[in-house]
Amino acid sequence: MVLVTQADTDTTFLVCDRLEGFVALESAWNQLALRAGTPFVTHEWVRSWWRAFGERNAMAVVLRSADGGILSGASLLRRSGQLVQAAANDYTEAWDVVAVDDTARRLLWDRIATLSGPRLRLAGVPAASPTAAIAPEALRAAGYRVAVGRQQLSPYVALPETWEKLLATLSRNQRSQVRRKRKRVEREGSLVFRTTTAADLDTDLDRFFELEASGWKGAAGTAILQDPRALRLYTDFARAAASKGWLRIHLLELGGVAIAGDYSCVLGDAAFLLKTGFDERYAHLSPGAVVRGEALRAAIEAGLARYEFGGGPDRYKLQWGGDLSERLLVRAYRGSALPAFVYRHKLRPFVRRLSPSRTTTPDPQP
Repeated sequence: MVLVTQADTDTTFLVCDRLEGFVALESAWNQLALRAGTPFVTHEWVRSWWRAFGERNAMAVVLRSADGGILSGASLLRRSGQLVQAAANDYTEAWDVVAVDDTARRLLWDRIATLSGPRLRLAGVPAASPTAAIAPEALRAAGYRVAVGRQQLSPYVALPETWEKLLATLSRNQRSQVRRKRKRVEREGSLVFRTTTAADLDTDLDRFFELEASGWKGAAGTAILQDPRALRLYTDFARAAASKGWLRIHLLELGGVAIAGDYSCVLGDAAFLLKTGFDERYAHLSPGAVVRGEALRAAIEAGLARYEFGGGPDRYKLQWGGDLSERLLVRAYRGSALPAFVYRHKLRPFVRRLSPSRTTTPDPQP
């Protein structure tokens, strides 16, 4: 842990490179993180991710006020002393700085810019966040060449007051399909949709992980159960989220057998779908579509205002209407990394414009 005092602003910059030190910041961190409206910057997610993927490279950088409170903070990862990147991977839908205001956010980015090496990579930055403008500005002022591009569009739905009002936003054909698919499952036996928040957590987590691995993800080797680190991440976060009342494990059961499920959480007035899966032996019954409808209905009945699907704009998400949140990828280069910037963001796009049909070999991520 490193402390650097800034006399001109009466603040202290803290670099916390041990998980134990970050754990001690939970309460102060979450006072800011909960304002961001996403589970992926909460202390519960960050420390779970750190345990699973951070190993010895993760760190939290924090700007503290004179009274010891946190003004701003970020979770980062250092790679071989040459690259600093957001402490995030494919399991992290969004990454951002937590901050009390934009002034504190800018002060933190000024410090991160001095901390970083030749290259910096930030994935999953919400385009609507102040970070999308403040980070590139601070990095350019520190001598970086910065490139900002779209990484992903993620669907979400603003929820109305009732289930029927949500159905009314769909086409007549879509409304008919929603009702018909549910009735088709009901004809096969007793249908139950239930939600686990804390009780029987370990048992229902195991059921969900088995469902998620039973389909194409298991065949492709990308299921949570097939990656010990992913399993630790989602298990640790589930337990931490359950202790806060955020966790929602939805299971759709037919005759007492789980045929589809969601791993999700509620934060503020929004529900977040983190993972979903269904038993492909029941694919002819469209259990994934049925559990999606039931999860949306449950969110409405809970009085929530928004449902975040997560991931990309898949067809099964877009059929519910809604809108898209943009996530950005920010890359910054200086010093010895400048040739990489010229190649990746100047030369290669120029060559592609000249030869649009030419196939190029992807270059490794910085």
